[in-house]
Amino acid sequence: ENDWADIDLSNAAAGVNLYPDKDQSLFEVWFGFKPGNYLVHTLVPTDRYLHTLEESTMYPSMTSATLRYLGPCKPTDSPYDDPRLVMYFVNDLEPVVLRLLVDTGIDFEKIVISVMVNKCKLKEIKTPTPEQRNRAKLIRYYEELRW
Repeated sequence: ENDWADIDLSNAAAGVNLYPDKDQSLFEVWFGFKPGNYLVHTLVPTDRYLHTLEESTMYPSMTSATLRYLGPCKPTDSPYDDPRLVMYFVNDLEPVVLRLLVDTGIDFEKIVISVMVNKCKLKEIKTPTPEQRNRAKLIRYYEELRW
């Protein structure tokens, strides 16, 4: 109960090495979660929550009975068999951390995560056709997500 663990997704010494090593690669990574009584917070870089509010005291806190529910992903948000949480990784991206928190009222919880990696080759298209422009996917840098 109220236990949490951090999983560093980067290629750091203690990370799980989900980042590409080459500058020409992009990894599209899908995460799915088995059912359970837990929450998943995202930190980018390792000490900064992705979801915070503008008030300086309104950020997720694992020790707070209310603030722990600020912005987490629940297993139902991205089911194991139908993953919906997707992240994009490039070489030398700042570390992304998943903070897994077992919610209150549970003595033991086994958290199971499916990870599917789609390896993509990055290539500049100097003069894209209209069809290529329509098919292109805009991937925002994590700082743009913190509006």
